Amino acid sequence: MTRGLLAGVASLFILMGWPATPALASGFFVEAKAVGGYDSNLNAASSSADAEDSGFVFAAAALGLESDPGRLRSQVTAGWSGRAYPEFSDLSVNRLALSAGLFARPVERLVLSLSPSVGGSFYGGSERDSLDLYLGVGLRWRMSSRLALRPGYAFDYQNAKAAEFDRTAHRFSLALGVDAWSGGYLEAVYAFEIGQVVRYLDQPATSESSGMGSGRPNNTFGGSQLAVREDSTSSEISLMVEQDLTEAPFVTA
Repeated sequence: MTRGLLAGVASLFILMGWPATPALASGFFVEAKAVGGYDSNLNAASSSADAEDSGFVFAAAALGLESDPGRLRSQVTAGWSGRAYPEFSDLSVNRLALSAGLFARPVERLVLSLSPSVGGSFYGGSERDSLDLYLGVGLRWRMSSRLALRPGYAFDYQNAKAAEFDRTAHRFSLALGVDAWSGGYLEAVYAFEIGQVVRYLDQPATSESSGMGSGRPNNTFGGSQLAVREDSTSSEISLMVEQDLTEAPFVTA
C-alpha cells in the first residue's frame, strides 16, 4: 500500500539553550524545545474521506556532554520527549532515549554526522509501548553565511508490545535552511519514507487486507476496527521555525 500525506504538516519549533553550569565540564549543555503542529492523516487512510486529523503538542528536554569544537566532535545526550494528541489519547507518547553523535568537518563548509540512539516509548494505549532503535546519517553543507542544505538518511526500528504496532522504516530527507534573524532559523524539509504503517479497518473488511497479520481489535478511531500493519511508502513536507531564546529575535547582528 502506498500512503501519502493528504496535506503538508506544519510545525513550529522553539529552541531554548542555556550556557554550561560553571561547576560542570565546559561541554555540558541543556536543551529544551516546544512544538505545535498538525497531522492530516493520523490513521494512514488511503483517501481523504477516511482520514482522521488532529493538532498535536510536542515537547522535549535533554542533558548532554560534547567535546570541544574541532574537525571531529562527539556528543552524548540523555533526553525525554512527549507528544500529545488531545482527541486521540492512545497515540500520545512519552519517550526516553540515550543518544550519541559523531560530527566530522572534512572541509570548512561541510559537516558529516552519525547519530545512533536507543530508548523506549510509552503510549496512552500500552499495547503500543516499544523498544526504539535509531541510526541517522547526515550531511550539512553551508552554501553561504546564511543558507544550508541538509540531506540525510535514517533507520528507525520500534519493537512494540503488540506485533501490529512494530515498525521498521527507512527515511530519506532533504532540508533547506536559512538563518533568518538573530537566533532565528527557518527550514523547509521534504522526506520520503519506506516502511510499515498501521491501518485501521472495519472488521468485515479484514479478509481483504495485505495478509501481514489478522489484525488486533482497536478503538483508537472508533469501535469495531482492527489494527493491521502493512508495508507503506509516504511523503512529507514540513516547515519549521526555530528560535534560540538566549538570543534577541529580529535583531540583525
